[in-house]
Amino acid sequence: MPATLQQHLSPGARVSRYELREVLGGGGFGITYRAWDSRLHRDVAIKEFLPKDLALREPGAAAVLALTMAVGPMIKAEAGAVGR
Repeated sequence: MPATLQQHLSPGARVSRYELREVLGGGGFGITYRAWDSRLHRDVAIKEFLPKDLALREPGAAAVLALTMAVGPMIKAEAGAVGR
């Protein structure tokens, strides 16, 4: 399993109006999830920007750690939005 997939958010996690259902795939720039849109009442795809060279998430955690100080504030802001 690629490292990016090991860093995915857990099924059932909520991102705004979306409930994450499963990981569809992942690569060097992020993870794609199947999610339920509670407003549209249908499944949608959600792409989480998580570049493997710039950030990582501990398995099971919602927070993202920046691997470089140059993009740290940007990634922390995005991680905060995703973790809600």
